[in-house]
Amino acid sequence: MSTTGRAVYDPAEDGEGAAWADEREERRQGAALRRAMWGQERQGARDELRARVWLSADASRQLRAVVAGRAGLSPEQVLAQLADRARVDDAGAVLDPFVL
Repeated sequence: MSTTGRAVYDPAEDGEGAAWADEREERRQGAALRRAMWGQERQGARDELRARVWLSADASRQLRAVVAGRAGLSPEQVLAQLADRARVDDAGAVLDPFVL
């Protein structure tokens, strides 16, 4: 280019091009972060268990009584707390009593 009299391209002198490159890099980093977060959410979803539980009338009444005594908790939340605290031995017996 210098033999034809034209200036050699210098990225440092190209403010508009540098701004576009910076914006592109920011978008790329944002997309990579969103992708990583999405992957973590998907992993969490794979680790979840959704179950439909049919309870006896007695168990249902007890669950409703617990829920009524704890404002703001749904029956599903109470069951999830119970499941989180469950500890089972090798024979399948529950080791510790549940305390909410």
